[in-house]
Amino acid sequence: MNASPRYTRSGDISWFTNDAFGMFIHVGLGSSAGIELNMKSFSAADYKAGSADSWSPERYYALKDFFGAEDYDPREWARVAKEAGCRYAILGAKHHDGFCLWPTKTKELHAGNFGPKRDMVGPFVEAVREAGLKVGLYMSLIDWEDPDFTGLPASVRFSSPVREHVFSPVGWDRFLGRVFTQVEELLTWFGKIDVLWFDVPGWGADIWHADELKMMMLSIQPHIICCDRLPGCGEYATPEQQIPVSPLEVPWETCMTCNESWTYHPDAEKYKPTRSLIRKLCEIRSLGGNLLLNVGPDSRGRFPEPAVKRFLEIGEWLRRSGDSIYGAARGVDYLHYWGPSTRNGNTLYCHLLTRPDPELELRGIASDPERVFVLQTGQVLPFQRVSNRIVIDFAACEFDPLCTTVALAFSEAPASLQFASTVFTTKGPELW
Repeated sequence: MNASPRYTRSGDISWFTNDAFGMFIHVGLGSSAGIELNMKSFSAADYKAGSADSWSPERYYALKDFFGAEDYDPREWARVAKEAGCRYAILGAKHHDGFCLWPTKTKELHAGNFGPKRDMVGPFVEAVREAGLKVGLYMSLIDWEDPDFTGLPASVRFSSPVREHVFSPVGWDRFLGRVFTQVEELLTWFGKIDVLWFDVPGWGADIWHADELKMMMLSIQPHIICCDRLPGCGEYATPEQQIPVSPLEVPWETCMTCNESWTYHPDAEKYKPTRSLIRKLCEIRSLGGNLLLNVGPDSRGRFPEPAVKRFLEIGEWLRRSGDSIYGAARGVDYLHYWGPSTRNGNTLYCHLLTRPDPELELRGIASDPERVFVLQTGQVLPFQRVSNRIVIDFAACEFDPLCTTVALAFSEAPASLQFASTVFTTKGPELW
């Protein structure tokens, strides 16, 4: 495996860091049982250990007759994504279990033959495009159901629970041929695709022939980008269910669930509060990343109401706060402002989840803003300079319980303010 991934810039990533917020959609066989499909609950180790949470392969794959997606309405999905303020949406076209949501020519296990008995990818792409959003497709590189996936030995974490691995380079080549064909189908059957979100390589770029796969993708759609889970060939990094403690040196996106499951789970109590999700979006943007927030439709293809409620509440907040999120760059260091901050041009945005009592303070900024106001309402806030601090009077401000954003509009990029002694100060470098 490569020691350090090589991030290419071959595709068009110009939109990605500006668009900030996307919707991730995981739907498939597990949706009909309300179970999570991941490598903890569905792995060879679980079966051998007799885990109470594990399903036998036979029991799991029998779900193909129960996942009907009878109410699948991609225009409704696209409407929710649009109203939520998402700028792009990514559908899981094939997960680790190998069930394809499009009628691939490479295998029998697909939505044209089982479950919905129709293509689910094409209508999704069309609906999302009509809504004016960027389109992405998720595809797991591994495929537990494919008999040739077992051609190379894998750790338990990446192994197939369906059959044992038997070393066969010839078999692996056959498997790779199907992977390449599936990618080619996704990029030639459904029009423009902006991003392919690969998952779980498990091996290095050479084993996957990743360079050749990326070259094929770009030859079909020269603008397309993919994440770093195509080893060595991704335009951006993908921390999962976590926020980095410091900014990354490459474009990045945190993928995160609304509740505790990627696929549908019926327990409404598992969902994170809207306030928490907005806080995570602000934190991620303050570090220069995107948030890809997941929803798992149920077996009929409907978004769960708790998820819809949260997405729409985020959208309402973004309609009043979008200047601090879309197209925004990292703000100031936490030593200047103790909280997430972003900036657009020369306006600094400070995100508050708790009400300052009674003042908001920024430290070590050399120049004063021309104006300080609440982004959501336009209310102007009085402020004064006290030594090296900008002190903003918050006493009369109406506080947004989801997240209040205070904007500081500067005439030009301010510099930091450094102490040279207890009396004198000196200007440091520009803050942005």
